[in-house]
Order: sequence, then C-alpha cells, then structure tokens
Amino acid sequence: MLSHVHDWRRENPAPDPFACFGKGISVSSRLREVGKPLQKDGENQAIQVAVEKFVNDLLNCVGRLESRFISTVIPSGSFYEGTKITAPNEFDFMAEIQVLSFRGACTLHWHSAFPGRPLVKVHPFLAATLFPDLVSGSAKSISSSSFGNAFEKTLQNALGMVILPPCFESSIRIGQKGPSITLVLTWRGQKYKNLDISIDITPAIKFFHWPQWTDMSATAPSVRKLRGLSASRESYYKLLKEQVTKLGFHVVPVSPLWRGSFSVAEMHILRTFRSESNRLTCYRCAKYFRDHHRGDKKVLSSYILKTAFLFELERYPEDEFWTSEELFPRLHGMMNRLQSESKEELLGSYFVSSFAINEKWEAIIPYAIQRILEDLNLLMLLGPEARCCHQEYM
Repeated sequence: MLSHVHDWRRENPAPDPFACFGKGISVSSRLREVGKPLQKDGENQAIQVAVEKFVNDLLNCVGRLESRFISTVIPSGSFYEGTKITAPNEFDFMAEIQVLSFRGACTLHWHSAFPGRPLVKVHPFLAATLFPDLVSGSAKSISSSSFGNAFEKTLQNALGMVILPPCFESSIRIGQKGPSITLVLTWRGQKYKNLDISIDITPAIKFFHWPQWTDMSATAPSVRKLRGLSASRESYYKLLKEQVTKLGFHVVPVSPLWRGSFSVAEMHILRTFRSESNRLTCYRCAKYFRDHHRGDKKVLSSYILKTAFLFELERYPEDEFWTSEELFPRLHGMMNRLQSESKEELLGSYFVSSFAINEKWEAIIPYAIQRILEDLNLLMLLGPEARCCHQEYM
C-alpha cells in the first residue's frame, strides 16, 4: 500500500531556522570550493578509460562463457552522475542481461508485504532452455539468490581469463555488496599512487513499463493540476512524468526477493544539470561534510543523501532557489529536513517511499546528520576560517 510519504514531503517542508543566514559571498565561495566537481581529464580520464575497458572486456568474457549472461553495460553511480568528490576511486556498472530484458521475456509479481520487492517469472521457453537450474516452483520464477550466485561464479571464472592493463597491479580483490559484485583494483599512477579503485558490477533485468504503484506514478501532479503551476515547476514535473517514467526500470538480485532499481531514472534527473551547477554542488557538499567524519559514510549512505537531494530538487525547481547565495540555505534546509524525517523514521526511497533505505543504521542516522548540521553552523559563524581537515585529493 502506498504510504504517500512523497506527498507529505512535498507539501510539508520543515521550516529551517537558518534559511536567512549563510548567504554571504565568503560562505558561498567556500561551499563551491568543497563541492566542486571531479575533473575528468589527465589521470582522472586515464583511470576512467582503463576501468571501462576492463569492465567491458570482463563482461564480454562472461557472455562468452555463459551465453545466457550476455549483457549490455550501463554506467551508473556518482562518477557518471557528475557528483563524485575526491578521487576517481569508485565506479558502478549495471550488467543488463539481454535475453531477459526483451519485452515479454519476464513478468513481475510484486510482493504486497515488501514494497519494491518482486518475484520474477521467466517465459516458459527461456525457463526450459536457458535457466532450468535457476527457476523454482510451478510459477517458474527465477530465484534471485541462485541467479546472483550463478552470475558471480561465471564472473569469477572470467577474471582468470582477462588480462589486466599494466596500469593496474596484478592482484584483484573480490567481494559482494548487496546485489553488486565488488572488484578492487590498485592503480599505479603518478598523481594517484597505489590508489584502490572499487568497481561494483550489478546484474540486472530491464522492464519497460513503469510500475503504477510507485510514488512518481501515483502522486506526481496530473496534467490538470500542472496548469496552475509556475513555468519552472510545470517543466520539472513534466520531466518527471513524461521523460523519467518512460526510461523503464530494472530489478536486481538480492535475497530472498529481487529489488526494484531506478538508478537510470535517477541519473537522468541529475544529468539534466551541468556538473558545475549549484544544484549538483549542493549534493556534493553534503557528501563532503559527511566524509569529514570517519565512519559516517557507512551510516549515512550516498543513496540517502541522493534521495534527500532529489526531494529538494522537486521542492525547489525554480532557478531563483539555486543561485550561489542560496547554496547554504538549500544545503542546510535539505539536511535539516532529512534529520526530521530520520527521527520520524520516514526515510524511504525517492520512487518508493514505503521502502526503507537504511534500516540497519536507522537509530544512529540522526546523529550523523547532526554532525553535518554542526559543521554547517560553524561555517556560517566563522566563514572560510571553518575549514574541514578532509583535504586529500582536493
């Protein structure tokens, strides 16, 4: 059942007592400094090219070993969204399984008790010919854990057949993070010496029809309601309703059920803006201040910050709210609202607000947010003198 937290967030913004502060040039310039985008040139670009070649070679090898795992590589995550800070040390890719991503190849049965979690039923021909070892039950649903394990086993076999470029150390560490297989390579460069680069590869199945139960489908303003909105607000809602929902979505294997993934839609929204824009600077600043406190990255994930930022974009679509002097009020307001929601246990995904996005650390998330707010208050009081110590790779 839809919780309508999405509507509540949009219509009931928490008042921010600091909204009128932090608009000075010195504070804005400091935020633009710490929130500047990662430059994609020089060694940064060399790392990107090397990582992409390695991932493409690896997944091509996976497809040769197991034709049912032939995939289309889809870059995702902060590096490609233009929201990466510090070093180019994290890359994310989806491996969109081609044979399962055709229209009609699979159907979904969403679990009523677990928002955003479906069973995946495979077409009988595919179940009998390509996936007999991975389907279960009379419904011929494909087991998410069996699928994930089979893909990971094939990928590990492929690792022994792919030649690493000489710019990387010869050893590769492998692990798992949710639905993703994580590979850690060590870069041998001039600017970045012995830099560990984490590469997340997530097998995924694409579906073309946007789920009607998502918040975006159920609560975004209708065409009739759009007519009374400002031009900027109307344009933004049309972006969400007419463009984003046409991109489709993916499901990824987590145990015991699959999980809906809207990372392509999220990237489309973020890439609407230039990487140097104040909007993306605001999001990068939130990550910067979070990383200033050791251990908070695990508690206050980038996805939680991204979710808060997506709501901020929807709440304030007009350019007048994203000038340089409005950067502090937007960032402080975003974190203040996020803290209020975390205390009320309302933290949910942007597209599926009834799906909790970090239950494991739920009790201590407000404290991590409070530390960011305290840093921002210090910045407001002391200006550029309130410098953070997290300066590596800046």
